Amino acid sequence: MILSLCAWEFLRQFEKQKTIELDGLIQIFREHWRDESWHEVLRLMAGMLDAKFTGEILEYLIDENGEAENFSNLFLAAECVSEVKNRNDIAAIASKLRERVKELTKYENSSASTPQEYDNLVYEIRRQAVAAVAATWKDDHETSPWLKQIAKSDNNWTVRQAAIQELARGWKDDPETSPWLKQIAKFDNNWTVRQAAIQELARGWKDDPKTSPWLKQIAKSDNDWIVRQAAVQELARGWKDNPETLSWLKQIAQSDDDRNVRKIAVQELARGWKDDPETLSWLKQIAQSDDDEDVRQAAVQELARGWKDEPETSPWLKQRAQFDDDKYVRCAAVQELAHGWKDDPDILPILKQRAQFDDDKYVRCAQVCAMCSSSRISTRVV
Repeated sequence: MILSLCAWEFLRQFEKQKTIELDGLIQIFREHWRDESWHEVLRLMAGMLDAKFTGEILEYLIDENGEAENFSNLFLAAECVSEVKNRNDIAAIASKLRERVKELTKYENSSASTPQEYDNLVYEIRRQAVAAVAATWKDDHETSPWLKQIAKSDNNWTVRQAAIQELARGWKDDPETSPWLKQIAKFDNNWTVRQAAIQELARGWKDDPKTSPWLKQIAKSDNDWIVRQAAVQELARGWKDNPETLSWLKQIAQSDDDRNVRKIAVQELARGWKDDPETLSWLKQIAQSDDDEDVRQAAVQELARGWKDEPETSPWLKQRAQFDDDKYVRCAAVQELAHGWKDDPDILPILKQRAQFDDDKYVRCAQVCAMCSSSRISTRVV
């Protein structure tokens, strides 16, 4: 924070005097380009300078080896270009910089000690490179075609995902963007990329009457459950006020072949339609009838947390904890009781009973854990 204040004070003095020679300006950038707290100040300075000075500073930044600093020299240079009012004066150096930033979308790092470190470092640099080109050269006629090209053909899913997001947000008014996103959402071979296309289209084209029907089609027909799940989430959140959405969600929650899709439909419905008088009874039905334990557990959890103040919730959970035919429902019910109704004197006896006498060892173990995690229970179970 202190250094940031120093940077702003320096900028204030620079605005008043503007007497620093080129060597002095480059020295300032040399000393501070590695410090992100100075970046905005350096960027604003670049916009105030004569184009010749700015070009020299860009040359300096481009020539620096910034790999150890995750190429912040190049990303700072791109931000400086954004501040230049007449780019024709720095066209050649700006073009050189753009190519250098584009090269970072292919960046590799052999020094990463673990796959996770590699992913975190390499993917972030590639993503930043795509975002920098899209932001700095948005008005260049080559940028949109380049983004579309890498969104379709780059071997790395992170680059394709970043290109999709930048195109969707920066070229929303282009009539070709929406159909193009639909193509990506349908045909890309990576579920993360298709998911990103769905999310961008749902949020950016919410007012398009074709978007909701298209999402419903994806939610029912895509072969990948994660893609269907994304479509369900976007519809539940973006079209909550549509009277058809609730019944459609119920249908998905009861009919989709994948448990994960049914589970997300249950969760979205419980949280988005809590005030609907039929939701509570519907959740109870799902908690007892779905074929998959994850879906039944999700229904129990949503009911316990969303309707905690309802007088019938605790008795229903107690019934499920002791007498439900499904071990996963019994387990979920008793865990929610232990967390949400700690002050109920009936809870400890139920926990003890389940821990000692439940027919399933998984449930017995879970009950012991629930007792141990409860702050008011320190009883040793024999």
